[in-house]
Amino acid sequence: MNPLSSFYGFKGKELEDHTVEELRAIATRYQIPRRTRLRKDKLILAISRNLRYQKSSHAKSTVGWKIEAERDRIRKGDIDPIDLKVRRPEPEFDLETSYREETETIGERIRRKAILEGNTDADWYANELFTELSEYPSEPMIGSLCFFSYSAAYPEKHPFYDTRPLSYILGVTEDLIIGANLHYLNPALRGAVASSVINKKQVNFSIGPLQKTIHSYLPSNMGELFAVPVDRKEWVDISELVTEKFVDPKGVYVEPQTAWDSI
Repeated sequence: MNPLSSFYGFKGKELEDHTVEELRAIATRYQIPRRTRLRKDKLILAISRNLRYQKSSHAKSTVGWKIEAERDRIRKGDIDPIDLKVRRPEPEFDLETSYREETETIGERIRRKAILEGNTDADWYANELFTELSEYPSEPMIGSLCFFSYSAAYPEKHPFYDTRPLSYILGVTEDLIIGANLHYLNPALRGAVASSVINKKQVNFSIGPLQKTIHSYLPSNMGELFAVPVDRKEWVDISELVTEKFVDPKGVYVEPQTAWDSI
């Protein structure tokens, strides 16, 4: 077994003091794209930008990544250099909190925040999910589970449609994307379907209640597409979140139960 397969970084050791191999192991943990091709300075920058890393116990024990992140914002013109004020954090380490942060899924993290937030709705959950998945922009690929915004080209052809699909991609052409939108299923059923497809089990979407999940999307009417990390628990937990928004042909909100109970 690779000793770096579950490596999060040495506590108190700055990213720049890690080896390239160690940095790539950290980048793998946070699913940073092209990590095997990046030079050390680019790896440090990519890790510093990663929102999940910034919440990790290693990030809390160091300060260099904050400086790198602020420098990046200065380069982009987002802030003035005079605002660069980073102080070394007080030493702290909570084993229970650290373990939770490193092991909880995106769905679990959103649910935990919802409990603290209170008074949340589908829009809140959707915004949180878009924020979490902003690290995973993707091109539509068969076999991926994607979350995106959508505006129907011909809404009059549907009694209602989902403006925020969570779709398992079944087919891709230049002009059309076919997917199974899990939002048409009751949340209590979605986890089992998501678990089956990620485990490569045969799922026939053309029969029974799964038929209603099949929809086609015009790329020109889709917002930016984000792929859920390829992990069974991530797919299950995210699929069970109520992030959908159904509307009728006039754009009037439709209760999701209408879609869940439809045939």
